[in-house]
Amino acid sequence: MIIPKLYNGGIEKVASVFSLNLCDDYDQYIYSIMNQDESYDFAVKPIILERRVASGYLGKLLNFFYRIKLLRDIVHQEDIDVVISFGERCNLINMISFIKVKRILTIHSVISVENKSKGFLGFVGGCIARTTYSNAEEVVAVSGVVKDEAEKYLGISNISKIYNGHEIDSIIELGNFEADYKIEGDYIVAVGRITYAKGYWHLIRCFSKLKLTNPNLKLVIVGGVELDGRLEDLKEIVSHFKLESEVQFLGQVNNPYPIIKNAKLLALTSIYEGLPGVAIESLSLGTPVVSTNSGGTAEIVLGDVSCNEINLESEFCKSDFGCITKTFKGDFLKFEELTFEEQQFCDAMQFQLDVDVKGDNLKTRALEFAIENAIAKYRDLIEK
Repeated sequence: MIIPKLYNGGIEKVASVFSLNLCDDYDQYIYSIMNQDESYDFAVKPIILERRVASGYLGKLLNFFYRIKLLRDIVHQEDIDVVISFGERCNLINMISFIKVKRILTIHSVISVENKSKGFLGFVGGCIARTTYSNAEEVVAVSGVVKDEAEKYLGISNISKIYNGHEIDSIIELGNFEADYKIEGDYIVAVGRITYAKGYWHLIRCFSKLKLTNPNLKLVIVGGVELDGRLEDLKEIVSHFKLESEVQFLGQVNNPYPIIKNAKLLALTSIYEGLPGVAIESLSLGTPVVSTNSGGTAEIVLGDVSCNEINLESEFCKSDFGCITKTFKGDFLKFEELTFEEQQFCDAMQFQLDVDVKGDNLKTRALEFAIENAIAKYRDLIEK
């Protein structure tokens, strides 16, 4: 398996759960293309490319070819039969290495939007993907939305849909632990890295409006900081709206589940997503979800109801598990008036705060995304 890094990301967490639950019928090798001080657990010790990440286009290109070389070395030395890659960078390495094995690519986001956000490198990556993905033995998308978009963007039709698997019982158990942070009163929680993709500036702006009718409510953001400067921008917005006492940035938390469990709702303001695992984790813990209609979130929150069939221009979508609103355009905003999409998200959060939640129904919904279901489908692809 090829993974982008060891820790602090949704794809890495998915790969960890997959590795730990894959049966003993297979010998595993985990190859991480980046090193980190911390790591999720895996069934075997990961092989890591021990190389300093260079800067600039030339440096990134050299790193890319070093990663390809190491993959080829691993495949030949260990006589590997199947290589599963997680995420776009790893998929490209899997394909450009030209290894003679079964290659299973996994797509974890709406790649046209993700590549657009990466500028020139995203453009190049998209061109390579459209050229090479059709040669893969199997391609997996983590949600129906991701599958449909990828088939159009890549021009291929052999994509399977397999939802990311989750250890539901383990999540529920960890949610019963005492939280690392004591949060007084009612609060909304957001979980995910502080980076452009998560759209946290929208959330803080929405929260500033929500506070007018919920003066005792807090906003808690859990997640490590990416190196794109967004944290300082977010703190500037917090300061402008005088929310220093109400908005808390907790950083990376080893066990976020007690915090999610005790929240009034989980808020997801992502610009683009694949299948946000935190939404499934939240339902496992009995906490409803309010999210934009990005990636496969609607498939989690609404079940068989598709937001594409509902006019989000007029109202947000409601279900027993939460609410779905119109996707944000992705423009970075600070002190302007709330956009239509932001006001709709604010209204959805207020609606969710006012309704009674049946936690058992949410947990039952989460069981549909259990890891056992995902493993069975991947076994079929491996043995195919």
